[in-house]
Amino acid sequence: MDISIGAAFQKSLVMGCAYRLFRAGSSLCCAWLISQLFQRAVAGNFGAVANLAGLLCAAVAIGSFGCLGLTKKNERVCAAERQDFRALQQQRILNFRLPAASPGEMETRLNEDGGVIADHYQKILPDAVEGVTMIVGSVLLMCRTNPWISVILLGCSLLQMVPTIVYQKWAKRIYESIADHEEEEWDWLAQGVEGLRTLKLYSREQWYIGRYREIGRMCVTAGGQAEFTGGIENIIFEGIHAFLSYGAYFLLGVFLFRGALTAGQAPGMIVLSGYLFSNVNALFNLSIQSAVFRTAKERLTCRAAPAAGEAKGALLEVCDVSKAFKKKTVLSRLSFAIESGQRIRVQGPNGSGKSTLLRLITGVLSPDSGEIRRQAEIAWSMQEEPELLLTGDALLAAVRSTGCLDENTFRRHCRGFRIPEALFAQPVGSWSMGERKKLFLALALAKKAELLILDEPTNHIDTDARGYLKDQLAQYPGAMLVCTHDPYLDIPWDRVVYLKGGERI
Repeated sequence: MDISIGAAFQKSLVMGCAYRLFRAGSSLCCAWLISQLFQRAVAGNFGAVANLAGLLCAAVAIGSFGCLGLTKKNERVCAAERQDFRALQQQRILNFRLPAASPGEMETRLNEDGGVIADHYQKILPDAVEGVTMIVGSVLLMCRTNPWISVILLGCSLLQMVPTIVYQKWAKRIYESIADHEEEEWDWLAQGVEGLRTLKLYSREQWYIGRYREIGRMCVTAGGQAEFTGGIENIIFEGIHAFLSYGAYFLLGVFLFRGALTAGQAPGMIVLSGYLFSNVNALFNLSIQSAVFRTAKERLTCRAAPAAGEAKGALLEVCDVSKAFKKKTVLSRLSFAIESGQRIRVQGPNGSGKSTLLRLITGVLSPDSGEIRRQAEIAWSMQEEPELLLTGDALLAAVRSTGCLDENTFRRHCRGFRIPEALFAQPVGSWSMGERKKLFLALALAKKAELLILDEPTNHIDTDARGYLKDQLAQYPGAMLVCTHDPYLDIPWDRVVYLKGGERI
């Protein structure tokens, strides 16, 4: 069952608010006892002073030990929910609910965006709750002494919020810029690792490093802009805070001089006004971070789950589907249907949108417009197979647990493709490209499905494996949608879909 982003941090939000409310209550209690103690001391009531001093010591002890215990528990809850949230995002990526088409995009989704969301619920919001509690509590306690002074000091403290109106727009733009540059940096790094042999073969290492440095400089520049903007914001805030804080002390001195305050009331008012001004900072942080939080939440918003059916009689219907990447249109208003048992071949030049079409059908991508309706269970193998850290045996165990694999058929296909049994004890990522391709073809052919989707299935495999694959496709009992350039796969096709420039011809 899918849960909302807010629900994922419900426990840590409640725990964080409870901890901070306890801390705020302890602080206000101590402030009130201090104000009463000074008033009794000025009045010469030393018996009451002794009693209040004892109560103050007890309040400090209870508050200190209580805060220590709640801090430890809050840290454990926060750490557990952060890890659970990360696992939830990984699950959404695997289910194609959350777009992450590259390593860099996945990195920013899990770490940058996830970190902003976690900080918002586990720190920023509880701090704001504590800030509001301290402000309201301080004002109410000061009103017991002088309501007009309380209103004046509250107005002065809220003036610190003025710079946030301007800075919110900057914060959102800066966060998006940094996230985009970090995605590009991670993608380039991953591409370099995957293509290391090719880079060395053509002596292009320096070109790769040069481009990596250029991307790094863009990241540094974006980070520098963020630091500069944040520095300016801090200078303005601290300047206003200092001016208003010292101004408040000056006002209290004026009121004391004019007799609106007594000498016994002044210390308590100074302590409470300090609480008032210092806790506006929590509201300031909430206002600033809210723009960044909204951006991160938008980036982690799940798209609708890929539709599983309601095709009218057909196993699959592609209805007026279009897809573009940035400004380049890859598919334009494409439509066709696949009936039960049909064999369809997709052909077209490179860049015509064939692989994109298959990724849309399988749910890896979502269309910009149009609709894909399917009611068939799909088995598929993509053009480039993943370099998994799992061993072949571990991968097989994971697939077997879903109940969708005919293991006897899978073993038969492994023998047909001549995959050595010893390979299954090794990480799949260490297999050759051809062996990996044959493994995933065997898994697709052995899955209990009504529609088989293959993207360039003869890439990287040897002649014997091509012959075996051709025989198996000719005998396959279900429907097939196969994208291939290979004329060797000349089995009887019911239809050929030609794509050019993203359109069917």
